[in-house]
Amino acid sequence: MSEHLRDPLHKRHEWLGTLLAILCYVFLLAPIIIVVPIAFGSADELSFPPRQYSLDLFHIFFNSASWTAPLFQSLKVAVINTAVTLLTAVPAAYGLARYSFPGKRLISALMFSSLI
Repeated sequence: MSEHLRDPLHKRHEWLGTLLAILCYVFLLAPIIIVVPIAFGSADELSFPPRQYSLDLFHIFFNSASWTAPLFQSLKVAVINTAVTLLTAVPAAYGLARYSFPGKRLISALMFSSLI
């Protein structure tokens, strides 16, 4: 009998959870759905939806030093950061997984704190 009483409540919570998930997806995807078509619009106007499609904005972006210099600087920083992270995190993870030593939990907590 208790299953019968909980069933409508369960369905309501399930429906509410689905609605919340859909709202989260819309919130996360709306900027992408708007920005990507605008990027393929003409250079004369920035509107959504674009009236005509072209690659003008990409041409302007890749032929302008004021845009490409920061882009390549960001790529350099990303590559160096990835290399340093791999060179330090892989041996640390191996040591933490393989061996027991005093302070192991503290080091694990410090490593995982960067994810928060």
